[in-house]
Amino acid sequence: MQIVIQGSSDAVSLIEVPIVVGGSGSVGPQGPQGEPGPQGEQGPQGVQGPIGLTGPAGPKGDAGEQGIQGPQGIQGPVGLTGPAGPKGDQGEQGLQGLQGIKGDKGDTGPQGLKGDVGPQGPKGDTGQQGIQGIPGPKGDTGDTGPVGLTGPAGPKGDTGSTGPQGPKGDKGDTGAQGIQGPAGTDATPHIVLTQAAYDALATKDPNTFYHISG
Repeated sequence: MQIVIQGSSDAVSLIEVPIVVGGSGSVGPQGPQGEPGPQGEQGPQGVQGPIGLTGPAGPKGDAGEQGIQGPQGIQGPVGLTGPAGPKGDQGEQGLQGLQGIKGDKGDTGPQGLKGDVGPQGPKGDTGQQGIQGIPGPKGDTGDTGPVGLTGPAGPKGDTGSTGPQGPKGDKGDTGAQGIQGPAGTDATPHIVLTQAAYDALATKDPNTFYHISG
């Protein structure tokens, strides 16, 4: 018995057909190729085969478009200094920078040359009286100054001591006759002299009366 399937893929009907089995005949000619059946479902992916041999390099393709600039790379070592270029034009004056921090005081420079004497300045104010200094040592006696003018006569001073007997002066003019004194009682000598002459006597005679004049 032979089972024949009729209908589309959506509806299938089975027809039972009786088959009489005869003897084997000769093989008939091959019939025409039937229409391709519908594509079946994709099977599971097979195991990946081995990588084939690398083929020869193809021809160089056209240059591609400029790509996006990548990040900056690590800076390489400084190259050798090239020759100095020509001097450029003078640039504009830049803005004045901020004043820097005051540096340490430098060492004192060498003594400069003495400058010219400046003009006489105005007289300054009189300063305060300074503290009296310690008296210095007594200086040498100076030369005798010129004789000053005779001043007015001062008041009469006390009678000084009798000086030494001076040299005998010239005989004076005869004075006027004095009043006669009383009669003496003895022959004791009387001497009239100045106090200075009296004080200058080396010895004084006790039997002599000394009259101080002046």
